[in-house]
Amino acid sequence: MYKCDLCRERLHEGEKPFCIEACPKQAMKIGKREDIFKEAGELKQQYNGDIYGMNENGGTSTVYVSAVSFADLDKALVEKQNNKSVVRLNKPENLLEKQKNWAMLSIAAPVLGALAALGLSGNSGNRSEEGGES
Repeated sequence: MYKCDLCRERLHEGEKPFCIEACPKQAMKIGKREDIFKEAGELKQQYNGDIYGMNENGGTSTVYVSAVSFADLDKALVEKQNNKSVVRLNKPENLLEKQKNWAMLSIAAPVLGALAALGLSGNSGNRSEEGGES
């Protein structure tokens, strides 16, 4: 099994990848990001449609243009799955946010442990003083 490298050898020779040449609808394009975004904007106007991938998740390397809004597509996917787990189009799960929470917890745990140890050691000193007075 090989990972797609967009036919790197062909790109170095100034040719297009085979998948782009073979696409019967010429739906796939490669090029400079600014050029792709400009063309996506033009297609959005032409189809009176929607663009996905320019801003979502911080911007992606793949941009989709559709005559149907991605909010409507997202809604249809959720309804079809009857509230089962579904990959959301317009609201992707931010996995980094979950990792951030675990990182903060791993930083807080030793601090809380040290505070608890200091609190216990302070209480044990009080107990020995109380025990000596009786």
